[in-house]
Amino acid sequence: MALSRFTTTLLNLFVPCKTIKMKLYIFGAIIVGLISAFVLDTIVLKQKLTKQNQVSQRGELCTPFNPRGTGLWGEYYSEENFKGKLLISRMDAGIDFDSTNKWPYKSVKWKGWLKPPMSGKYHFHLDTFGARITLSQKLLIDEIELSAGNYYPLTVEIPSLKSRSAIRLEWTTPYGVRYPIPKALLFPPSDSI
Repeated sequence: MALSRFTTTLLNLFVPCKTIKMKLYIFGAIIVGLISAFVLDTIVLKQKLTKQNQVSQRGELCTPFNPRGTGLWGEYYSEENFKGKLLISRMDAGIDFDSTNKWPYKSVKWKGWLKPPMSGKYHFHLDTFGARITLSQKLLIDEIELSAGNYYPLTVEIPSLKSRSAIRLEWTTPYGVRYPIPKALLFPPSDSI
């Protein structure tokens, strides 16, 4: 009885109609709307938490059991196609250069090792014309299956570097997020790995 009085009071306060049938219909529509909004908010919150969790996982990828990388070894040449004089060799923390860089070099090649944080299919991206990515002596043109914790030899080549080219080596990970490959997962070339 108390529940029906409460329901009647709610109906009278929030639904300005004369017939009880119409009041119940409108009240039901309001309840459905509130439930839909709650479900939608829950889904959005879950997506945000999932993304935050993925970001925190990237931060936790490097532990004492998974040492931090230092980057890739870069070789910068005076002529296209890696000819001419080797102008500079250096350790680059990653391959993430914006188009404000005015390149005094004509071609560049990075070498090293990649250690993926989780097993699954990865898709690599390098949005520079003519660039090549080679992983485990295979030219990458599509997705590749990688195992967590294994080291893979990586070579990135840009045979013709334009004056103001943006260069960014990214991957789409098994959970579908695309971002630049972090320095922590890149290691210099060595025979010991």
